Amino acid sequence: MTRAVWKKPFAKKNLFKSLFFNQINKKSETMLIRSRDCVIFPSFIGCTFSVYDGRKFAYVHVFDTMIGHKFGEFVTTRKRVAHKKKTK
Repeated sequence: MTRAVWKKPFAKKNLFKSLFFNQINKKSETMLIRSRDCVIFPSFIGCTFSVYDGRKFAYVHVFDTMIGHKFGEFVTTRKRVAHKKKTK
């Protein structure tokens, strides 16, 4: 049995709870996520999440092509290096 068979998709329970309350109250608040390993489910389509990258929260708007991926794939954690140019 491969690992993908017995290992289920992970998502925090409070994500579903806050999504449920937002749909009941017809609010479109952004939901904060600190765990980047949560899997994106079909019920998250159209919602905006704030994913923590180690320094700040980055906004991620969920589309239908993102289903099955993890939130961490859409937020960069490393700063891009910009070398100084030499002056003559």
